[in-house]
Amino acid sequence: MPKTNKSVETVLAEIRTGIQRGRYAPGQRLITSELARQLHTSLAPVREALHILVGEGLVEIRPNKGASVMTLTHQTFIDGLQVLEATGLVALRLISARLKDAKFRGEITAKLDSITDAGKRRNPHDFFAAIASSHRLVNDYSGNSYLNPILNRIHLEYFYRQLADCLPDDYWDRYTANYLKVGKALSSGDSRGAERAWSQHIRWVIALITEHSHPKSK
Repeated sequence: MPKTNKSVETVLAEIRTGIQRGRYAPGQRLITSELARQLHTSLAPVREALHILVGEGLVEIRPNKGASVMTLTHQTFIDGLQVLEATGLVALRLISARLKDAKFRGEITAKLDSITDAGKRRNPHDFFAAIASSHRLVNDYSGNSYLNPILNRIHLEYFYRQLADCLPDDYWDRYTANYLKVGKALSSGDSRGAERAWSQHIRWVIALITEHSHPKSK
């Protein structure tokens, strides 16, 4: 296929999507000439797209090593989870007035069913994709137009994809149960209970990550 003069925006979207969906793995080098060949475009838009992705936190450029996909650290996960706790609490507080909406409750139930199903199948990609989708749904219903852009800035789906590799193997049942607890509180109209359950969940995940990064000596 011959090269085309793709815009920076098009190349940026293609590389960003490739990273978020796992086509480009954490730590993988991103060689400009190879990307240009894969994307059937010239070098210039690829170079500019990579620099934009550095600013977004998806790519890093190191001296003598070039560009590579950012690998998130344990501290990055903790930072991101603290942001998710804060935005989640705002969203849960704002949707309290919508809890009588049968359509909203039905959509929440469907999201929780997806999370439960993926958890039973032990499929981390589907599991965290369903969780990310539930975040965005609650944010949409909250009416606060800033919440989902914040999730976009931390690249929620990519964040969760790497978080799955950071957790111990036995997290599934507790993780699922925590989301069901938040959902049950919402469906019963208890927004305060949902907020408490959400904060407890985030603190549990942070404790897991901290323990996993600093395992106890035997």
